[in-house]
Amino acid sequence: MLKTQANDVVDTLENGSHVLEKEHGSDVAANTKSQFIRYQVIAQHVKR
Repeated sequence: MLKTQANDVVDTLENGSHVLEKEHGSDVAANTKSQFIRYQVIAQHVKR
């Protein structure tokens, strides 16, 4: 269950960062991408 939730968060953040970059520029997108990377790391640990 936690693995699925982590993967969903990763997908949502990845998609959201692309939208934010188009609509609001790279500063906002960079913050979202840092969150995306953080959740990717969490998802990797959950998969093990």
